[in-house]
Amino acid sequence: MTWAWARAGAWALAWACAFACAFAVASACGSATVRPTTLAERERATMQRLELRGAVEAMGLADGRVAVAAYDDRARSVVLGAAEVGERWDAQSLVLRPIARGAPMFAATLDGDGVALVQAGDAGRGVRVMRAPIEGARATRVAGKADAAPSRLAIARDARGRLWTAWLEQGAPPTVARIDGATLTVVSHALPAQTGGDVALAATDGVLAVARASSAGVDVMWLAIDEAAGPRARATISVSQDAADDVAARALGDQVLVAWSGALGVEIAALRAGAIVTGPTRVDDGARRGEPAHRVGAALAMDVSPSGDIVLSYQDQTAGTLVFSRGTVGSMRRAERADRAWTRAMHTSVAWSRGRPWIVETALRSAPRLETMLRAVGL
Repeated sequence: MTWAWARAGAWALAWACAFACAFAVASACGSATVRPTTLAERERATMQRLELRGAVEAMGLADGRVAVAAYDDRARSVVLGAAEVGERWDAQSLVLRPIARGAPMFAATLDGDGVALVQAGDAGRGVRVMRAPIEGARATRVAGKADAAPSRLAIARDARGRLWTAWLEQGAPPTVARIDGATLTVVSHALPAQTGGDVALAATDGVLAVARASSAGVDVMWLAIDEAAGPRARATISVSQDAADDVAARALGDQVLVAWSGALGVEIAALRAGAIVTGPTRVDDGARRGEPAHRVGAALAMDVSPSGDIVLSYQDQTAGTLVFSRGTVGSMRRAERADRAWTRAMHTSVAWSRGRPWIVETALRSAPRLETMLRAVGL
């Protein structure tokens, strides 16, 4: 899944001040309500102090744990660890260790018994691909491109274990590349440059779907990736012509699910072989009873179970709350998560573990002091 710079003023507020940060993880139960985090629980989790910034990635592991990658601004590094989960999230078990110094812009995916990471270099210059074990060692650089200036990054692994990455640069078409050993093999395509936006990848049935959100809408390019002649662009489809800020993509069988957010709210569609199968469906238009319409959808993330149970997580930027929707493309049920102290989800990610989805978010509060917290919400 891709990362997003924080929106709706929270990020500007957070980084306009020098602040001390605390780290805590809250557990949850039920599908729409969450057990409040107590001060004692936060104290137990703050033995490890982090200044959270940038993306967060949650990934369900085969052994039932959930791997978490985040960015600690104090260490100037991506940090990685794994939490034991069951009925509750075990905050004591999640020990996040620095693995890759650089910018807070990164994306991660599972890769064998570790993770693959694509990260912007220092000061946002360059793109580098790394691998790291879940625990105990720093990332090893695999490949890179020194002259890139990415604004968004994505990474995915296909069914044959090959890694793919994509990034956006201002005024340029998306770059899509296969990671071949120590080489990034860039794929030729005709997708034009657009303003702003986000990029996401999903691989299924010999095809890599490249989903891009921009000021011109949402388009999905299909790359044939199993042909002897090498990867080639096969088709491009526009799924929305309304401006979009964030996009997420996941494979489900021979389909690719694409969710996006923008001024009109959060939407989702299912695609197969360059055609829309279901949708687009409006998941959340920002309407709230008795209130003016809310701005929703920043920090959009998605994951799906093998049976097709979809979970979306994102911000309600107006209320400063975490929102999650769960269901199928044609029927999604929405709920919100907020408490008195921690009022804004800055970045979110979703991972399934032992048949249960967990949302991991970095949250912000400004009183009595400005600080961040990493939380986990079980549905």
